[in-house]
Amino acid sequence: MERSLEHFSRKELAHIARTAKRNVNSEAVLILTAGFALIMVCMFLLGKFTFLPIAAFLGAGPTVVWVVGSVLLSVIWCLGHVTVTRPKVARTRALEAQHHKERFESRQQALDAKRATLEDGKNTV
Repeated sequence: MERSLEHFSRKELAHIARTAKRNVNSEAVLILTAGFALIMVCMFLLGKFTFLPIAAFLGAGPTVVWVVGSVLLSVIWCLGHVTVTRPKVARTRALEAQHHKERFESRQQALDAKRATLEDGKNTV
């Protein structure tokens, strides 16, 4: 059950506006680049527990396993983030559009009421 938008506080409306401005594709690119670098550093620091045993088990070079493992982990992280975030941002954008529509309609009604009272005043004088 969704609340009417008139029951949202200013803080909640500001949070909705911030979330609606998010660009999920830019976040995905950031995860694929900076996340990849972060994972590489972490795997390097924990090499004897992460990629070195895997490289020995597979009989492949440790550098290859290190890079491929980092790429795979960053892609999985990116896909998970996009899968979770994209619907949330879409819902928030729909909420923000509904809020803007309601604000526009209420302002339009107030303007029409004001215009009607001004026209009534002109006709009686």
